Parts: sequence; structure tokens; C-alpha cells
Amino acid sequence: MATMERDGDQLSTRPALETEGLRFLHVTVGSLLATYGWYIVFSCILLYVVFQKLSTRLRALRQRQLDRAAAALEPDIVVKRQEALAAARLKMQDELNAQVEKHKEKLRQVTTLCLVKEVEPAPGDLDAEVHRLVDEAKNLVSVAFDTSKMNP
Repeated sequence: MATMERDGDQLSTRPALETEGLRFLHVTVGSLLATYGWYIVFSCILLYVVFQKLSTRLRALRQRQLDRAAAALEPDIVVKRQEALAAARLKMQDELNAQVEKHKEKLRQVTTLCLVKEVEPAPGDLDAEVHRLVDEAKNLVSVAFDTSKMNP
């Protein structure tokens, strides 16, 4: 009988310890969630979004590396890429040349306007760029005039 009482005491004390441990866990986790619950939820959502973004970028990076490795092996692709690059450079150079020609034409027009009239344009007549072009033209004319005096 004594052993049965001892066994009964062990059984009755064991669930009490387990329930106290569960109660402690419940109180601890409950207070943690009550205090920081929304922070934890938003942090999890943020981590999920960041992970998704990084995984897509890493996949794209790996794919580009594989494409480069494949392109290095295929000379046709390299030649096409170089031709496309040369065509883009040529197009940009043509655009730049067109802008230079427009600028030169404006400069010629302003120069002839100032030389024919031999007057200073009124500030309200021309915009700021034309005023700048007039100043450049006068400087060019004065430099050309000075150099022609130096070299008879």
C-alpha cells in the first residue's frame, strides 16, 4: 500500500508540474504576443516580401550569368551585340551632330543679325539663349578681327 500511495503521489505531482509549465508558457507567450504582436506580424510580412524580392533578383542574376556564359561560347551572339552597340553609338553621334548644326545655324543667324544692324539687341526681344549666342558671336568676331591684325 505504501508503494501505491507513492505511485499515486508521483502521478498527481507530475501533471501539476506539466500544467504549471504549460501555464508558464501560456502566460509568457501570451504577454509577448499582447505586447509585441503587431510588430511580430508586420515583421513577418516584411521579411516575406524582402525574401520574395531578393529571390527574384537572385534568380535573374543567375540567369544573366548563365546567358553570359552561353554568349561567350557563341560568337554569333557576340558579333550581333557588338553590331547593335556600334549602331547605337552611331545614332547618338548623329543626334549630337544635328544639335551642333542647329547651334551653328543659330550662331550664324545671330552673328549676321548683329553685324548687319550693328546694334545691341534689346533684352525683351530675344530669349536668354540668343543673348548668350550674341555674346559668343561678338567674342568670335573680335577674336577673328584681332588675329587678322596680327597676321598681315
